[in-house]
Amino acid sequence: FYYEENWKRLRAAALEAGHISSYQMLVKRSNEGRVDLLLVTGYASEAEFANREANFRTVMNALGFEGPKLKNTIPADQFRALVDEAVYQED
Repeated sequence: FYYEENWKRLRAAALEAGHISSYQMLVKRSNEGRVDLLLVTGYASEAEFANREANFRTVMNALGFEGPKLKNTIPADQFRALVDEAVYQED
């Protein structure tokens, strides 16, 4: 719910506005019930990447986004953890 209603919604609007070139949400489920997500946002240029914060602010304002939508009262930092963050470039 959290990623569908927040991350994915903002990426779809950013793609439509031309601020990003692509996005993907890949899911890995273990037999034990653990769910891992790999969230990928593609940028067509270094300039798009450099302006990402301002561009997403514009998208959030256009959507009337006042903060993340939650399914219940559990804050996002209690059910998610950032494992890694990296910038990849094509050769």
